[in-house]
Amino acid sequence: EHRFRLADERLAADAEGPVFYCLSHGTRPELRAATLMMLASAYVTVGRAAEAHALVGEALSGFAAAPSASRASVLNFAASLRGMEGRFSLARDLAREAAGISRDRFGEDQTLHYIDMHEAAFAGKNDRVVVIVDELLRRLESEPLPLHIAHLTTNGALVTWANGDDESFKRYIALLSDV
Repeated sequence: EHRFRLADERLAADAEGPVFYCLSHGTRPELRAATLMMLASAYVTVGRAAEAHALVGEALSGFAAAPSASRASVLNFAASLRGMEGRFSLARDLAREAAGISRDRFGEDQTLHYIDMHEAAFAGKNDRVVVIVDELLRRLESEPLPLHIAHLTTNGALVTWANGDDESFKRYIALLSDV
């Protein structure tokens, strides 16, 4: 087995302990990318963004170094992280590189959600946030992804609530309840 330092199995219980996550040496790059993104996302959730960025950096200089769909996935994930941090120029550069390797609708949707929507939210452009969230919801109408829809509507509800847009807030909360 080839060991990759990816995340802590006990993230919720012990946010400080190190751990190794093992994947066999022959694990396909797309599975490595998916595993890495889930574990890095868990790091971000518990406030350990530096570790998440280190994992992403290791992947981009390791198994996802060459242009491939796996690299594009990891780049889109990195772009999302940077967008959530408000580092929009860097996020756009990463998303552009990913799109240059492998265009896919999910990556484009992530760019809209985590870069464009967050930038609009940071700038107080509530109308633009609503347009973006509504467009993403429209794109997801035929997709059986209730948790993804719930996450998106929660973000939309949070931003519209903070901006005093009661109508959109209530609409997103109703959709969240339905999902």
